[in-house]
Amino acid sequence: GGYKYQATSVVADYFGTISHKFRCQFLWRTSFTGRTVRMGYHDSVTVTDAVDGAYFECLDGTCYAKTSNNSTRTTHGTTYALALDTAYTFDIDVNAAGTSARFRIYSGNSATAVYDQTITTNIPTTQARAFTVGIVATESSTTASDIGILYGIGFGTVEGFDKAQTTVVPTTVEELVVGS
Repeated sequence: GGYKYQATSVVADYFGTISHKFRCQFLWRTSFTGRTVRMGYHDSVTVTDAVDGAYFECLDGTCYAKTSNNSTRTTHGTTYALALDTAYTFDIDVNAAGTSARFRIYSGNSATAVYDQTITTNIPTTQARAFTVGIVATESSTTASDIGILYGIGFGTVEGFDKAQTTVVPTTVEELVVGS
């Protein structure tokens, strides 16, 4: 079982034209065993791995940064071990040329990445290698159970935004006049 959230057709976008930015907030609830979650730019709609894209793949509690171009995949050698009941923010930035995909993970409300890796190979850059943006979460148990909570998902083309760029709301008149 499982679920998927996708923005468009699975062959709607490709890299190498403009920059791409993906962000997702997700929390695993009950167990990692038998759970596969893929999030980012990809064409996967089931537990089967993506043919094309740049995405996070989280298998049984271990998270991998991956790119795939016509099923030729690059999996970054550094992984991240997830914890239950922790909200994570997953960011993917692909440059306009489609030559670099940066993957970052933030834990809780921290503005410091706990995972920050870049992949420069097997990034799909032609219409023939198109994909969509979204999340696919599957589990292999015979009893339906919660996989996790999807707090938010966003994507766009603006480079340069990162988790540390936040809006400061003044709490006093002095902060409003002077700034913080």
